[in-house]
This record gives sequence, C-alpha cells and structure tokens, in this order.
Amino acid sequence: MEDDKIMIEEKDALQEESNTDLPVIAETSEELKKEQEIVDDGFNEEERLAREKKNKRQARLQPIKYFLCAVSAGVIQFVSALILKVVLDRYIDPEVEIHFITNLKETTFIADTIGLGLSVIWNFILNRKFTFKDAGNVPLAMVLSFLFYVPFYPFQIWYIDVIEKAIIKSTSGSLEVLPFIVAQGTCMAYNFVLEFLWQKFVVFRHKKTD
Repeated sequence: MEDDKIMIEEKDALQEESNTDLPVIAETSEELKKEQEIVDDGFNEEERLAREKKNKRQARLQPIKYFLCAVSAGVIQFVSALILKVVLDRYIDPEVEIHFITNLKETTFIADTIGLGLSVIWNFILNRKFTFKDAGNVPLAMVLSFLFYVPFYPFQIWYIDVIEKAIIKSTSGSLEVLPFIVAQGTCMAYNFVLEFLWQKFVVFRHKKTD
C-alpha cells in the first residue's frame, strides 16, 4: 500500500510539473509568433518604402522620358512635313487654297496632316512602351490618343495657317519656308504640354505592376 501511495504521489507531481510547463510553452510560442510578426512587418514596411521610392523616381523621370519621346516624334513630324511642303510646292501651286476650318494653302494642309499622323503613331508607341509603361487596353488607348486630336488638330491647322500667313505678309513673302517652320515649331510646343497631361492622366492611367 505504501508503494502504491508513493507511485500516486510521484504521478501527481509529474502531472503538476506538466501543467506548470504548459503556460510557459504557450507563452514562448506567443512570443515567437509576435517576434515573427515584427519581422514580417519589417519586411513589408521595407518593401512598401522601396515601392514608394521607386514610384517617386519614376514620376520624376516621366517628364524627361516624355520629352525625349516627344522630341523624336517632333523631329519626325517637322522633317516629314517640311520635306513634303518643299516637294509639293514644286508640283502644286503654293497659292492654291482649300477650306478646312479656314482658307489655307493646300500644300501646307497636306504636309502638316501627314507629318502629324506619323508623329502621333510614333509618339504613342514610344510612350506606351517606355514612358508610362501602360498595362491597359491598347485599342482603347489608341482611341483615347485619337480623341486628343479631335479638338487639337483643327486648332493646329488654323494656328499654323494664321501664323504662316502673318509672317509672310509682314515680310512680303521673302522668307520662303521660314514662316512655316516658325508656325510649326510654336504649335509643337503647345502640343507637348497638353498632350503630356492628356496621356499621363487619361490615356495611360494603368501602370504596369512589377
């Protein structure tokens, strides 16, 4: 009987020890879990800060990238329109006018329209790929790009014609193609600012995610 009593006492002692250790194990497990959460939060915070830093850097670079793309598109528009203007003036009477928004020279209208079309296509492709890195719908983006020129194209035609004629009149026509160059160049400056805002906030709203 004494032996049984001793065995029972030892069993109770072991059980009591086990019950005492359970809170310690639970507490240790909870501490490890909290430590892991702190580590995870630290990694998440680092990733968030890295993303924010990257986004800010890309936002600062966007105008520069757009400027470079716009310059290349402007060169295409300017050179192609100028070449067409010089060539067409040899085969079409420079004094022949058509009525589109205003009475303007036929050669100016044809040269400016073709040059603009080439630059728009080039500018769209480059900006989608390198500047805004758009992940949206391509056909929709193209339509939105086209919509920008619904009001701007008539303005451009009117503006270039008015400026060109004003310079020709003030110089008695002695400057040949220079009035066209001045009109085209100043119009491209307006186009640069307005189209950048349109493409950034309307056309290329959807940014690629890494």
